Amino acid sequence: MEQLKLVIQTPEPVRLCEYLRRRIGVSARLLARLKRTPAGILCNGVPVRAVDPVRAGDVVVLTMPEQEGLEPNPALYVPSVLETAYYIVYDKLRACRCIPLPGIGGIRWAITLPPVCRGILSGR
Repeated sequence: MEQLKLVIQTPEPVRLCEYLRRRIGVSARLLARLKRTPAGILCNGVPVRAVDPVRAGDVVVLTMPEQEGLEPNPALYVPSVLETAYYIVYDKLRACRCIPLPGIGGIRWAITLPPVCRGILSGR
């Protein structure tokens, strides 16, 4: 498991969850997963709760939980034409719709594959 080591830099004591959420940008979902992970949050080598106070100079180690996700289905491959750090261009079928999804700091898009596209892409 990957570990992230942080040295607290705050002028006054603050709850760990507030520091992680506001100063570091840890999402609420990740914070909840860290709390469920054994030794997920350590402060100076000791397990702590998210509501415990931290002070300047404390060393916090976050043990990132294993990534959970779905395996990609190779039968539903949509080839990409161009990919940069900011966007990706797909060579998709006309029947495949693109739907905007809410995103933070921009718009994300999802490509939906109706049954006719699934059959064509998988070679059936």
